[in-house]
Amino acid sequence: MTWLADIAVPAIGFYIAHAVYLGDRPVDSYYYAALMAAVLMSALYFPLVSLYRPRRGEWVLSELRNLGFAVVALFGSLMVLAVMSGATDLFSRVWFGLWFLLTLTGLMCSRVLIRSALSWLRSSGFNRRHVLLIGTPALCRRAERAIRAAPWAGFHISRVFTGQSGDNAVLARWDDIAQYLQANHVDQVWLTLPLRDAETTSALSNKLSRFVVGVRYAPDQAGADMMRGSLTTVAGLPMLNLAMAPIDGGKMMLKEIGDRVLAALFLAIAAVPMLCIALCIRLTSKGPVLYQQERVGWGGKPLQMYKFRTMPVNAEQVSGPVWNKPEDRRATPFGAFLRKTSLDELPQLFNVIKGEMSLVGPRPERPVFVEKFKHEVPGYMQKHRVKAGITGWAQINGWRGDTDLTKRIEHDLYYIRNWSLLFDLKILCLTLIRGFVNKNAY
Repeated sequence: MTWLADIAVPAIGFYIAHAVYLGDRPVDSYYYAALMAAVLMSALYFPLVSLYRPRRGEWVLSELRNLGFAVVALFGSLMVLAVMSGATDLFSRVWFGLWFLLTLTGLMCSRVLIRSALSWLRSSGFNRRHVLLIGTPALCRRAERAIRAAPWAGFHISRVFTGQSGDNAVLARWDDIAQYLQANHVDQVWLTLPLRDAETTSALSNKLSRFVVGVRYAPDQAGADMMRGSLTTVAGLPMLNLAMAPIDGGKMMLKEIGDRVLAALFLAIAAVPMLCIALCIRLTSKGPVLYQQERVGWGGKPLQMYKFRTMPVNAEQVSGPVWNKPEDRRATPFGAFLRKTSLDELPQLFNVIKGEMSLVGPRPERPVFVEKFKHEVPGYMQKHRVKAGITGWAQINGWRGDTDLTKRIEHDLYYIRNWSLLFDLKILCLTLIRGFVNKNAY
């Protein structure tokens, strides 16, 4: 059903955009060629981002995120194709933009409607999957509560086989489990065992492979925390990525291109305000307009981060490096205003254009504090697996300045684990709405 909508929606958007902007003008053949190219490329891009795999029980937001990425990539490819073929003058740019917006909106709405219809059917008792639970009593009860709390997912518990952890009690019941599987219809078996019972889990998985059932593993919380990474194969050896950044390869290239294009655009918009700020700094205090400060960036390597100067020259010669606190009065009056509004960070757009920083990412810290915090805050150094950013998920949620470092790192690591272009755009939009002026900015 979804693949049919993925063909129909771009075609409908194509004709609506043409009718709205170009009116009764006949559709030229090269417009049809663009439509055909879009349909063919969608058949390539959409499966690549797992839009057609089963998503029963998953939240729709993860699917919409992948869909948005695929549609942006699709229309970006159409633009590149038009430029390379010299056909840019043949198409209306307004029509193309309208087609893109209609396609993106229409596909997202179709996904939500299809998922809503399926959820309603499953909540009503249709299209269910019968689940057999095997594991410890506590984890089986947790799975039962989760299934009952989500009727829209369409899972029904057929039977529960439990045994205590670590004593092979579950394996001892294998004959009963096999007999039940032979006599009853079961779609999936969920193994709810602690990660420390890996041997039991492996043995059960091998035995279950004799039956035509899907098998899933729902570990305890400790196992879930470890398995936040993805499973991959390296040199033929199964590897669980416990601390691998999702921003690599083509994704990193897309992020860097987007960073530099948007940074150049923001610089063009902010050029006049930045000149006014520079003039005010020169008029209100002696010294240079810009201030360079060493910070720790991507891969733990140092970078020279640019800021508008907010303190008198040589303010740290006496005090040394000082962690910013509300009672810190070293900033000039105009500098205090720049800090409170975060306008002192604007020169970091040059760091982004140079490729040293990103628009969105964990904020970089000074080496002296990094050396201190890496021994005090669990996971602190993991933030350096991606480029430092001008703004970040922690900052727009209020974790900046003299706030809880553990919470800040939790938000940074959440961003790293869940990175996407749409997530970056969300953070940028929230920064414009609420990220500049903050009670913890000083």
